[in-house]
Amino acid sequence: MTNKQFSGFIRYGPIYNSTQRELNELVLTEILTLSDQIEFPLGVYGISKPLINIITYPYDKTELQVLIENGTFIERFDYKKNKPSVLHLQLNIDVPTEVPVKIENILKESLGIDDIYGTLSHIDVNTFMLQDFFEKCIYDFVLAINLANPGSLPIKYGFISVDEQKVKDLKVMPNDVLFAAKQMATKITWPLIQNLDIRKTWEWLLTHKDFVGGSSQSPTERGINSFGNLFTTEYSVSLFWAIVGIEAFYTKGHGDLQNQVREKSELVLGTQDSFKKAFNSMYNFRSRFVHGDLNYPGTMATVESISDTEGYYTELYNSTHFATAILTSTIQYLIAKNWSGFNFTYSVSNF
Repeated sequence: MTNKQFSGFIRYGPIYNSTQRELNELVLTEILTLSDQIEFPLGVYGISKPLINIITYPYDKTELQVLIENGTFIERFDYKKNKPSVLHLQLNIDVPTEVPVKIENILKESLGIDDIYGTLSHIDVNTFMLQDFFEKCIYDFVLAINLANPGSLPIKYGFISVDEQKVKDLKVMPNDVLFAAKQMATKITWPLIQNLDIRKTWEWLLTHKDFVGGSSQSPTERGINSFGNLFTTEYSVSLFWAIVGIEAFYTKGHGDLQNQVREKSELVLGTQDSFKKAFNSMYNFRSRFVHGDLNYPGTMATVESISDTEGYYTELYNSTHFATAILTSTIQYLIAKNWSGFNFTYSVSNF
């Protein structure tokens, strides 16, 4: 065994919306209580409990500062001006000196070669694989945080290091659409968007083994993976995935999907008498968009076209926020009840 330090650094600010910033500060306080308390699943390598802390400017003599001084940290912003805070997740792992047979077989099959090592040692291969599992855990943890408290923690920039050497950048995870959906739902009072316990949310997610492994084998896992695709600034992409997730939970077969969603979602989220128009508009907009019956702006729209596209963007934003709120509320309902999914049945009684 060789002990190695795996670190993930997440820059989550600056956050300009004051309400969203307050939510972020509350959630960070909760996140810090989870240090050395929650488990990160690392596949065949077992589990590890991350140490969690926040690094603020001016930085102490931490791994992040060392990386900056050594020039291995790609500066994406002015440190002295923005004084960013960084969420730091750290795993101290005893890396095996032999590659597990399962990993070896997977690599041979995926690479199409028998010699997967070349100049690499077994520890090198295990380190690379652990880095991959750690990266997946970071994304899933941020997803869990935003499921528990939508719009609370983005990844604006981040990276992973191993033994104080930067190995790769993290993908960005913008969460503005989640926060906007929460604000909309709060304003119109449907559907209910809750503030859930992060640890409970994380532990619920870990019960969905195929999701943890990066795939899906159930409606709930398809819904979770759809939620994971909402971390984007492309609203049309968010709308598509939000409705995919909604239909994963509420539809069966191919007939009359819109009515299936309406009827079943009301059983879970409550009646939407005041919002039937918004619901119908959401589906109508999606249908017109997908089937080419909607005028939308080009990739390089000019100032002169603003008046022609205002209606499109209004419909797009409203539909996306509404769909995102329904999907978020649905998953939160399952988490709050600790259910693994829904089983809808018909019943009959004498009236």
